[in-house]
This record gives sequence, structure tokens and C-alpha cells, in this order.
Amino acid sequence: MDVSSKEGTTQIELTHAKEGSKRKEEENKTIIEEGQVKRVAFYTSHTKFDQVIGLTKVKEYLMENVILAMKRPDLFKKYGKKLGLGLILYGPPGTGKTHIVNAIAGESGANVIIVQINQILDMYTGNTEKNLHQHFEQARENPPCILFFDELDALGTKRGGGDQGGEGSAMRTAVNAFLTEMNGIVDNPEGIFVIGATNQPWDIDPALKRSGRFGDSLYISPPKYKDRKGLFELYTKNKPHDRLSFGRLARATSGYSPADIYRMCDKAAMRPLLHEHQFNKGRNLNMRDMIAILKDKDMSGSSLDEWYSMVKKDV
Repeated sequence: MDVSSKEGTTQIELTHAKEGSKRKEEENKTIIEEGQVKRVAFYTSHTKFDQVIGLTKVKEYLMENVILAMKRPDLFKKYGKKLGLGLILYGPPGTGKTHIVNAIAGESGANVIIVQINQILDMYTGNTEKNLHQHFEQARENPPCILFFDELDALGTKRGGGDQGGEGSAMRTAVNAFLTEMNGIVDNPEGIFVIGATNQPWDIDPALKRSGRFGDSLYISPPKYKDRKGLFELYTKNKPHDRLSFGRLARATSGYSPADIYRMCDKAAMRPLLHEHQFNKGRNLNMRDMIAILKDKDMSGSSLDEWYSMVKKDV
């Protein structure tokens, strides 16, 4: 199932999520065992869907298909509904994929283990498999638990693309080890949900997306006008400011990600801060500050343009 969003369609739409959530909101436990290369840490999240701007249809979808399954697996068993094992979040960088994971965890009460692929891969024979197994084992021991594989494409790059030598062999070994762990969950899915995030879905090995592994692929697009307006309101509400034209700012930032808007508000706040430091006289953030940052060539939403160019080239 590929759940995507396009302008003018009625498909489930993942527009964006609030950026800037704490990556580890409450670290509970760290395991470091002798003879194992990597440590496994998990945390709980207090983020809820009411902290995510917009996404009404998406919240309904996730509540019914992911969160309810994690909270009430008994109901899914009773009505013969197969428990989902995982999903893939894909889209441009900075659109809030990690925040969505934290919101799912907060709503379901699940623990979260963030798996950085570059920390899993190991040049020494057998260590990559051990690292992967350690993370899955930790999830099994602490249900309900979400295993979040950030930059999944780094692990699941398409095979058969001409990779040669040791590097290609090591990658195939890593993918096969991952598939083995996922197959192990099929027999006992209760309490474990695997989420992968990627900015480059075209590079993911198709084997990872087959039924019984990652069932759904959810597209996370940049925010629309209404949601950009809400993001500006959100990211300036704790900053002393004069009256700001959020609508004007939203119209001027088409193609910006939530991360872009957060960075823009953060940079704009430095202007009154430095003014007070220099002149020992405070003033509020104002539209002149926002416009000055908006004119900065670094604030152009260019990362999204680059992403769409890659889509046209590689998909």
C-alpha cells in the first residue's frame, strides 16, 4: 500500500509535522553488553497528535492502523485482522518524519529505539548482524516498542545494481540480516512495530517493502499554505513579537519545509536579541526581521527543489 498526497487528490495526505521535537524526550535505559559493539538505548515520548499541526486524515489512519494495533492487539486477533509490522515514511528532508514517530509512540505508550544505519554497519565480519539482532532483541524485551530506522535507504539500497567487491557483499549481508530479523517478527508481531524513514525511497531494496515486512509507504510532503501559517504562529508564540502577518509569511514560503520555517523564525529572533545586547534596549521581533531573513539566499527552500529534481531523475 502506497499512501501518497498530491494537490487536488483525495488520497491520504501527510503534509508535515511539527519539526524540532526532542529526539530523546526521556531516555530510560542503556544496554552495553560485553562483546557487543553497539549500545542500544530506548526512550519514551510525550508527544501527542494534538502537537502535530494539521494531518487530520493521517492521524485517523495512524490511530486505526498502527496505534490501535499496538494498544489492542486482542481486537485485531478477534476480528481476524492481520497486525501490521511496519511502515516507511518518505519525502523531502525536514518535513517531520521523526516527529511523527514520536507522536505515534506518545499516543500508543510505546518505547522507541532509534537505529542509525551508519552505526549499525560494521566492517568486521558478523558485527553488522550482531548489531541488528541486538536492537531487535531489545525491542522484544521492552514491548510495546517502535524500532525506528532512520535513513533506511542506507541499509536497503537496491541489490543487483552492479555493486562489486567487499562493500557490495557487506551490504547484501546487512540486508539479508535485516530481512531475517523482520521474518522473525512475523511469527510473533505483538508489541513490535518497525518504522523506516528515507529521503530517497527509490533507493530502497524492494525486498524490504514486500508483504509481511513494510506494508505501507507514507509520503510526507511539505506543508500547504494553511499549515505554513500555523507553523509560523507556533514557532513565534514563545518569542516577544509585534503583530506579524502570518498569512503574508506563509504565501512567501511556498515549498518550505517545517524545518525551514523553524530555522527562519530562529534566525529572525537573533536580530532583536543582538539589538538588545548592543544597545542595552529590548525590542520585539517584527515583520522587518522576518522579511530580512526571508531575503537571505540561504532561506530559499532549495533543498525541496533539489529533492524534486532527484525524484524526476531517479524514479
